[in-house]
Amino acid sequence: VNGYLDMMEIPSDTINIDVTARKWDWSFQYPNGAIDDKLHIPNNRAIRLRMRSEDVLHAFYVPAFRAKSDVVPGRVTEMWFQPIKEGEYDLFCAEYCGDQHSEMIKRRGVIVHDQAGYEEYLAKAVSPPKHPAAHGFWLYSRQGCKSCHSVEDGKKIVGPSFANSWGKSVQTSAGDEFKFDAQYVRESILAPQAKYRSGYENASKMPSYQGKFDEDELLALTTFLEWMSKPEFVAAVQDGTLDATEKESLGIQDEVEAEEGTEEAASADDGDAESENSDDA
Repeated sequence: VNGYLDMMEIPSDTINIDVTARKWDWSFQYPNGAIDDKLHIPNNRAIRLRMRSEDVLHAFYVPAFRAKSDVVPGRVTEMWFQPIKEGEYDLFCAEYCGDQHSEMIKRRGVIVHDQAGYEEYLAKAVSPPKHPAAHGFWLYSRQGCKSCHSVEDGKKIVGPSFANSWGKSVQTSAGDEFKFDAQYVRESILAPQAKYRSGYENASKMPSYQGKFDEDELLALTTFLEWMSKPEFVAAVQDGTLDATEKESLGIQDEVEAEEGTEEAASADDGDAESENSDDA
């Protein structure tokens, strides 16, 4: 009995992480506001999960921790545990939640860091990449987009794939045709039911992201989808080497550095001008 009571009584010094389950993905929000689709936690610290579901019944389950709890629509359920060994562990949904239930299995979806590694992760996770395309991929990976939309050509999860879509004609279930461009992408994010893609009438209905993305984030997502027409960018996204590619073949880092270099040059010019004016005086 005492063991059960200890398990149910949440300590006061926990690290609190908000968990959202949806078909078919997990989302974790950390104390500093960072969001990720993997659970990053420090070793030997009590962790409190506050969990909710956006759609149907799910169950959070990490076998290595002997930790399992239902995640129920319309309720916030809580659980706590304390990891005792650094490493990467598998995360499962232990409640059948629909056709793509297996997509909620995350191999190495829980990462236990030492304290310094956890703090380093939080610092990086809250700061998105500067280049809009890389920022868009960052959002795609963390905001639930990839649970329904693949970046592989022809791979269907729930909604249509994003690969090789930019600039092409899109047919709606009503028989109309629209171009896959910035305007269409924006409307599809904010009012996804306005133009429903032909062939996806029976798919799970995408919720509106109105109010969830600011203008910079909408621009980033749009740029990301436009860049999905670049073969080298697609390859980097698919094989997980986007960070390296930013510095190499895509020239993303170069663009950012060039912009920063221009700003520095402008500042230097201003400084020289001020110096000349002072000399004249």
